[in-house]
Amino acid sequence: MLLAPGIERHLRAFMAATGFHNRVRPNATLPEAVDAISETWPLSENFRQSVRIFWDVRERINHGYNVPDADVLRAIDSGKLILKTLEALKREKKVVAGTGVELFSDRQGRTPRSGVWGLALENTSSDGKETKTLQVFPTTRTDYRLGDEVSWDFDTSRVYGETWYRDPKTREIKHGWEWSSEFVGRPLSDVNTGPR
Repeated sequence: MLLAPGIERHLRAFMAATGFHNRVRPNATLPEAVDAISETWPLSENFRQSVRIFWDVRERINHGYNVPDADVLRAIDSGKLILKTLEALKREKKVVAGTGVELFSDRQGRTPRSGVWGLALENTSSDGKETKTLQVFPTTRTDYRLGDEVSWDFDTSRVYGETWYRDPKTREIKHGWEWSSEFVGRPLSDVNTGPR
């Protein structure tokens, strides 16, 4: 019972960081969530079976059924394997590197976009080389903090056409995107404390 909350917290953060939390229903079970991420990440059928065994024992204990000690011990071993595997999954990290970036609807930087700002995210690759790239996305939120790792979320009802931005470091005008939905990701530190 002590392993389950740790596994679920880690899985929620992983899914939010990769955008998978939008592919499953909010109250999806652990096996359903693992099946969803296994569509992209190489999670073996044996691993997924371990998740189902762990979840089954957890549910039986939660509902007051008498569970044989041997099943409980197997579930504990499975839970440790699940947590270790989830911690080892490589994923891209998106960290806030700049807020309030000036946005323009023209390449000369003469026509500012009003009511929206750029959010600069430093992306660290998951390829083991930890290559860093910078991307700027539109947002109307003003509460982002530098250094926060954020979830991968967009509001597709708000789309911005071709846009340029002023690089906060070099002050050059650079191309941002052809079109982009509004970025609304939240700090991963909030993922386990608030609603999706």
